[in-house]
Amino acid sequence: MPDIIPLTTIPDFDAVVDFTLTTVAASSAETYRRTYDLWADFCMNRRLHPLDLRPLHVREFLTTQRVTKRTRQRHLAALRKLARTLALDPNNADFRAMYEALRLMQAPDKNSGGTERERRVLNRNQIMRVLDVWNEDKLIHLRNRALLAVLFFTGLRRAEVRMLRWSDLDLESGIVRVRHGKGDKFREVTIIEGEEDTAVHALRTYRAALLNATGENREFIFCSIAKGDKPGADKPVYVRAINQIVERTADQCGVTFTPHDARRTLGTDLLAQSFPVPDVQAQLGHSHASTTVQNYALPAEARKRRGRFKTSY
Repeated sequence: MPDIIPLTTIPDFDAVVDFTLTTVAASSAETYRRTYDLWADFCMNRRLHPLDLRPLHVREFLTTQRVTKRTRQRHLAALRKLARTLALDPNNADFRAMYEALRLMQAPDKNSGGTERERRVLNRNQIMRVLDVWNEDKLIHLRNRALLAVLFFTGLRRAEVRMLRWSDLDLESGIVRVRHGKGDKFREVTIIEGEEDTAVHALRTYRAALLNATGENREFIFCSIAKGDKPGADKPVYVRAINQIVERTADQCGVTFTPHDARRTLGTDLLAQSFPVPDVQAQLGHSHASTTVQNYALPAEARKRRGRFKTSY
């Protein structure tokens, strides 16, 4: 078991999160991490410290998430787990009190239920506008463009993208090895290209710039960029950082989208072109073909119908 973090001397949110994730099953770790990313964004917007897990803040966070009651309960369970990690510090009674309070707390019913996620699919013009936001030779621009290109041209999940290593790429054959997919499963996916080698070119350009900046081969592809456009530590960015890159991109290009919309865009486009469902299923890493059909075929069919239908008026 990992050593207990000395929280009295290192009250660092990311460090506490990393430790907490080592205490849960691998199948739950990414779900917990997504909750912690949402919580961190919530705290940043309200100028709260993300380790301030008092019930009044947690309750407000839960009620602002337009999700189902079941998802809300998962959010609460993840935050309880985080509070439990803090409570391991025997020198801070406040941490223990927060944990005990959250143990008594029930997930609120207010605003629960949520709505079905909008099935947003981008067209080619919108995708190019997204990628063109990051058009400078700065390292941060090259990284962000490569990251967005990977999202749109592989259909990988955010959690899969952040963990990619350079050793996972075969740019000559256009293959990506996903070593820790959903459910910790391994699979190989294709870097799918359209009229130009968008993703492959972006990755090669970024890798050359990264090598020039560091003078050494690094392990992880998408790392942080420090002030002065300098490469950060050789460790994967957090999912929260990917969300922030997407949000900044959307603000600058005027195209509203999320990381999952990039995945949905690729899946929908492939089905609209009548590629076999099993092939699309394998590319997206779905365990069941029904998931591919239910979540991606409906928008694709709508696009096909538009080409066939014609009104009489």
